[in-house]
Amino acid sequence: MCDRAWTLVRMRQTQQLQEAQVLLQEAWDLRQHQTLSFQLELAANMVILHIHLSQLKQAREWLTVKEQLLQQTNLSESEYQEQQVQNLYYQGQIFYREKDYQQAKTTFEQALTQAQAIGWQKATAAINNWLADIALLNGDLAEARRLLEFSLPMAQRHKDKRVIAFHKATFAKLEKTCGNGLQAHRLAKEAAESFESLKMIAEAKEMYALLGN
Repeated sequence: MCDRAWTLVRMRQTQQLQEAQVLLQEAWDLRQHQTLSFQLELAANMVILHIHLSQLKQAREWLTVKEQLLQQTNLSESEYQEQQVQNLYYQGQIFYREKDYQQAKTTFEQALTQAQAIGWQKATAAINNWLADIALLNGDLAEARRLLEFSLPMAQRHKDKRVIAFHKATFAKLEKTCGNGLQAHRLAKEAAESFESLKMIAEAKEMYALLGN
């Protein structure tokens, strides 16, 4: 149920998100039959679901549930630190959705510091993409480019298709802003095709809209 819901969440379409919400709630009602680690993952999926539904109050509530579960779970030190990075990552996304870009930037920077401290390169790349997006929104094009050029190769080394696609999407928006039409078109096309292959429909549509423009 959790895996099916996660697939639906990634599509980010209203019908699929609503179906995912039903599945995740049913899974949550059965959580006592699973380990605390599984419950932790389930709570994380709830956070992501409500972020995509723009139900940010509920996302915060589920993040609190996740943080409480974390204190009860017997994880290794490295696993515990990864969960802390993840919590900051989700908190940053919530601030971003609220258009509180300064607080989002501060929170993502905290997550980045912790991710780098434990050598978690996948998270480092993903967080840098968010920071690049915020830099782009703030008109700091040089900083956006610096962050993307640093972290895209990192994502490519790890062959993380999802993070690579998001990097190319942000890079496409940057190149368009800079007036580099050919580069923007190429990157948007590559990002759109990657999002489609990952069944990330909303993101693919955004890139095709960029191509159309």
